Amino acid sequence: MADLIASRGRFAATYTVVPAGLPIEAVAEATAAEQSSGTFVAVPGETPELIEGHGAERIIEHPTRDGAYAMTLSWPQASIDANVSMLYTTLVGNAMSFPTVTAMRLECIHLAPEFAACFPGPAFGVRGTRRLAGVEQRPLIGTIVKPSIGLSAAQTAALVQPLAAAGLDFVKDDELNSNPAHAPLLERVRAIQPVIDEAAHRTGRKLMYAYNITGSVEQMLRRHDAVLAAGGTCVMVNVNAVGLAGLQAVREHSALPIHGHPAGWGAFMRATDFGVSFGAYQMLTRLAGTDHMHVGSLASKFQLEEGLTAPVAARMCLERVAANADDRLLPAFSGGQTVRHLAPTLEQVGSDDFLYLAGGSMHTHPTSAAAGCIALFQACEAARTGIALEDAARMHSELRLALQGASS
Repeated sequence: MADLIASRGRFAATYTVVPAGLPIEAVAEATAAEQSSGTFVAVPGETPELIEGHGAERIIEHPTRDGAYAMTLSWPQASIDANVSMLYTTLVGNAMSFPTVTAMRLECIHLAPEFAACFPGPAFGVRGTRRLAGVEQRPLIGTIVKPSIGLSAAQTAALVQPLAAAGLDFVKDDELNSNPAHAPLLERVRAIQPVIDEAAHRTGRKLMYAYNITGSVEQMLRRHDAVLAAGGTCVMVNVNAVGLAGLQAVREHSALPIHGHPAGWGAFMRATDFGVSFGAYQMLTRLAGTDHMHVGSLASKFQLEEGLTAPVAARMCLERVAANADDRLLPAFSGGQTVRHLAPTLEQVGSDDFLYLAGGSMHTHPTSAAAGCIALFQACEAARTGIALEDAARMHSELRLALQGASS
């Protein structure tokens, strides 16, 4: 598919469609028209020449299961610029509102590598994040500030201090916590960053903290600048809340990695009839410029779309798309996972290029959150060296206590 569209200067998308009262060919024809140069009736200006240069075309429709079809359409690259919002509009637009379909999901986006390279894309991705975090050959280990909201800036800094001292790689704000009155972002930055810097001076590695800058575009740019000026090394954006255009604006301004949080993604992906698959979603957010993307976890705190597992989603993020660039997203595993899930995650992803976030399980370690952090490093080392978790626990008290409180 990629070779076909590249040779013709086009991009394409594949959908799962269930027609209602029309043959699939008629649905494909109507969708191609609606999502390019046509409308519900022929108009004088829609000449064969105009359709040739700007119209969408059907590539293939074939049945996939009872009543459902895979439908692939393509468009000329020249019809849009490197604008992810317009790419989304072209691919989704009005077609899912047709009464002639009882299901239509965007499953996959096909871009020529040279065309993908025209979009902003991740500025840091896997390689740049590893460099800033000082972690080269293992998964990055991190946590989320818990309680999710309600801590003051000073309390948050007090929570971060022992984690930074213990050598944790990554901490992020919760998606619910951006700029509340009890702990404004600038106050958090002023309280947290000196703690991180002091630990870095002693350990030689600087914890990466993803400050949640979500807001209007103007607010996000100002907040990014404040984090950068204070020496921070990451910002976080709630992608669905700010939209693709908001994300792209941050990317084009940012000098820091962007931790993309998909809060609200269930509305896109959980429905079996309409919506956008994770594969298409990560492609859109990648093109807009996020560097990290959440993929769920083996602990199944969150429900993914039917047939998708977190490791499969991670492997999608780790595929290269753009020509002449390492545009891999760093997949972030989170959602109820513990020390028990690290080894199977590593095995099923088939790569150590991921971020492993443990929130509640780290903070509720019987000894301390710092001990919970150490236990995760111990579990990671055991997984990487092929030592059974229970055997490693006999050598490490932190891991042994973490296992006692971790469900299988």
